[in-house]
Amino acid sequence: MREAELIDPSWQEAIDLLITGKSVFISVPDYYGGQRFMDTIRQSDELNNSFTVVNLHYFNDSIKIDFQKIIDNFQQGESDRIQLPENNKFDFAETIRKLVLKKPFLVLITSTYHSFNNVSTLVDSFHDIIKYFPNDRRKYLSILLMDDYSMYFHENKRTYSYASSAWNFFARFHIAPLCDSRLVDKYLIDFFHHGELVKRISSALFRISGGHQGLISDALKYIFNKWELIDFNNVEQEVESIISKTHSYQAIGKEYSSLSSPDLQSLYSFRHKRLFEVNETDLVKRFFTKGVLANSGDLHVVVIKGVVRKLLENMIDGNMTAPKKLALCIHGLDGSDLTWRRFKEIYDNDEELKAEYDFAMYTFPTTKYWNLNFFKASDPPIQQLAKGLETEIEYKYFKYSAIVLVCHSLGGLVGRKFLLDRFLININQPQVQYAPIIRKIVMYATPHNGANLANLVKHITIRNKQIIQLARKSDFLDSLNENWMKTGAHDYYKGWYVVGGKDQIVDKDSAGLFWGNNRCKTIISADHFSIIKPENEEAVSYLIFRKTLLE
Repeated sequence: MREAELIDPSWQEAIDLLITGKSVFISVPDYYGGQRFMDTIRQSDELNNSFTVVNLHYFNDSIKIDFQKIIDNFQQGESDRIQLPENNKFDFAETIRKLVLKKPFLVLITSTYHSFNNVSTLVDSFHDIIKYFPNDRRKYLSILLMDDYSMYFHENKRTYSYASSAWNFFARFHIAPLCDSRLVDKYLIDFFHHGELVKRISSALFRISGGHQGLISDALKYIFNKWELIDFNNVEQEVESIISKTHSYQAIGKEYSSLSSPDLQSLYSFRHKRLFEVNETDLVKRFFTKGVLANSGDLHVVVIKGVVRKLLENMIDGNMTAPKKLALCIHGLDGSDLTWRRFKEIYDNDEELKAEYDFAMYTFPTTKYWNLNFFKASDPPIQQLAKGLETEIEYKYFKYSAIVLVCHSLGGLVGRKFLLDRFLININQPQVQYAPIIRKIVMYATPHNGANLANLVKHITIRNKQIIQLARKSDFLDSLNENWMKTGAHDYYKGWYVVGGKDQIVDKDSAGLFWGNNRCKTIISADHFSIIKPENEEAVSYLIFRKTLLE
C-alpha cells in the first residue's frame, strides 16, 4: 500500500509547471489540502535538484517589509552574505539579480492572508527579474504563490492595479471546492485493490461529505494512514465519525458560527436558490470558495448536501445544543488527579456551574524525589508538559467552545507556557485560528519567580528537570516571565494569581508574579496544599474558581 495522493488534479499540474521553470499562483482555502501540497513541494527531489528552495511566509500589510531578512533567506548556508545598502525594493531587486546568476531559486510565498500590498511589492520585484532572466535552458527564478480565499477576492483589484502586468505572469489555479468521484475512486482502488470495499467507502464519503473537497481530503488522509484502526464492516458509521473529527468540518462549523442570524438565514435560503437570483455578495463568494455553496445544473445554486447542510440546518433550526465550556485543571509537582478531588466533589453538587461547564484534569509524570535509577527516564520539563497540554486540547477537548485553565503550583507554569506559545503564534501567524477559545487562567500558589525549596534541592536532584526549572532565577522562569510581560500576554489573558497567606513553599512575591499585581488574590488562612482543598462551596478558593468561570 502507498501513501495517499493529492485529490485535485490542479495540484499535480502546478508541480509539473514548476519543474519546467514556470511561476504558479494557486488560490485555495487553507483546508483543501494546501499543507500537504507544500510538503510535497519541499520534499520533491526533482524540484530540489533543480532549484534552491526559499520559503517566505506570514506577510502582514501593517508591518513594513524587511528586505534584508528576505535576502538572508536566499543566502542560507553562505559564509559571505550580501548586506543591502538600504532597506528598499530597488536594492533588493538588484541583489536578487546577482544571486540568481549564481544559482536558480524557487520562491514559495505562503500564508499571505493579511497582505496584499507587501505581497504585490515582492511579486513586482520578482517579475522584473524574471523578465530579464527568463527560464529556458538555464533556470534562474520561479515563484509559487499560495493564497487562501481572501486573496482570490482581490482579483478585480489586481486587474486594475499598477501591478497587474506582474500578476499576469503566473499560471493560475483555483482549487475546486468539490471532488471528482472518479479521482477519489482511483486513489482508493490503487490503495486497497478491492473493488467492493472501494465502492462502499466512496459512496459513504460522497453521501456524508456532499463531495466537499476539504472533508474528503482530510478523511482520505486518515483512512490511508490509519486504515488498520477502521472497522470496514461498518463503513458508513466509520466514515461519518472520521469526517466529524476532521479539521475541515470544524472549520466549516466555525465559519457558520461567525455569521449573524440574518446571514445564516440568507445562506440557508440557497437550498432552492435560482441562479438569476444570486447576488455576488461577499457572503456568496465566501461560501462558494469554502465549498458550502455549489452550482446545481445550469439553473440553481444550492448548499451542498451531507454534513455541510445538516450542520447549517441544525444551527438554523436551533437543534444544535450550544457547546459547553470546560474547566481544565492542572496539578503541580508530585501531584495527580487527586489534587482536585475536593474541587470536583463540590462542583458535582453545583448545578449552575455544571450546566455551563464540564470538569476535566490534565495529568503528567512528576515526582519531587531524586531518582537514583539512571536508566529510568526523567520527568519531562515544563516546555514538554505545555506541548502535551496543547495536544490533549487539540484532540480530546476541541469540541468545547471555551476552556478555563485552573492550575496549582507548577501547573500554573505549564498553563502559562502553553498560553504564551499560543499567543506568540497569534502574533506571528495571525491567519491561524484556534478553537476552543482560551482566555482565562486561575493559578493557585504558583511559583512564578521560583521556590526557595527548589534552590536547596536542585543540586542533588540533577535528573529532576522540573525542580531545576522551579529554582529561583532559573533560565526557564526568567524567559517565561520576560516574554509573558513584554509580548502583552499578561494583559491579553484574564488571569488570577492566588496566594496562600500561610504558604511556606511559595512566598507571596513569587505567587503574585510581580509587586503591585492587581490580579493577585490572597487567601490568608491557606497554605500551599489547603489552598486547593476547599471545605465547602463557601470556601474562598472555590468561590474564586466559580466566579472566574461564570463571569
